[in-house]
Amino acid sequence: MDPKDTDQDASYTFLECLSPKCGTVLAAVIADILADGLDTNQIATLGGFITIIGDSLGYISAHMELTDSK
Repeated sequence: MDPKDTDQDASYTFLECLSPKCGTVLAAVIADILADGLDTNQIATLGGFITIIGDSLGYISAHMELTDSK
């Protein structure tokens, strides 16, 4: 078994075991921790940056799905 496969499977399993409610609570807790001590501009900038990361991950996933289906 390739170690890279194990790491990806472990992450996938962790995210899969969260219910939608638990995922929402976890996201809120992480956001609260990240925002602690920041001003409104810093929070908005951090939020925008995290959104860009999520958009990029979505793009990568879609691209992988397209190239795998050929």
